[in-house]
Amino acid sequence: MNRQKWLTSHVTREQRGLEIGPYTSPLVPKRLGYNCVTVDVLDADQLRARAAADPWVAKETIDQIEEVDLIGSCTSIAELVEEKYSLASSNPRSLC
Repeated sequence: MNRQKWLTSHVTREQRGLEIGPYTSPLVPKRLGYNCVTVDVLDADQLRARAAADPWVAKETIDQIEEVDLIGSCTSIAELVEEKYSLASSNPRSLC
């Protein structure tokens, strides 16, 4: 069993997930209905441009790059999630 099949055998499409840096091969792709938040250091357009310029990336995989929900370092995931998904009433920074 490959890694993707093993992973997806333990989750449902409805469960909320977080995928870090999937680039051209997301394990739980949104296009297949997975409820996944994507984190990467670049947005989708930048990732596609980088992939198109990379001779090691198969051109047919570029369309596998999905929209990025959180842009930033994976070392700052908690802050990225809080900034985007916290409610204004419970997020003091959004009240400024």
